[in-house]
Amino acid sequence: MAATQAVSQSLRISVNQALARLQAGEEITFLDSRAPEAAWEKSNEKIRGAIRASVDDLHADPSWPKNQLVISYCT
Repeated sequence: MAATQAVSQSLRISVNQALARLQAGEEITFLDSRAPEAAWEKSNEKIRGAIRASVDDLHADPSWPKNQLVISYCT
């Protein structure tokens, strides 16, 4: 397996894995990176407290909580 594939795979988390971590009490910051003109505006499902973040300009923001998992999701 190429190094980039291993890194890419290690940075992915499933919905069930995220849910299990939340149920265990872990605090997670969610970044909603769905395109505003498509999936985000049309969706009735949004994670309460998720931070809107453009996938085209995704970068760490100093205002985000420190020392906790950050999960970005998009479609």
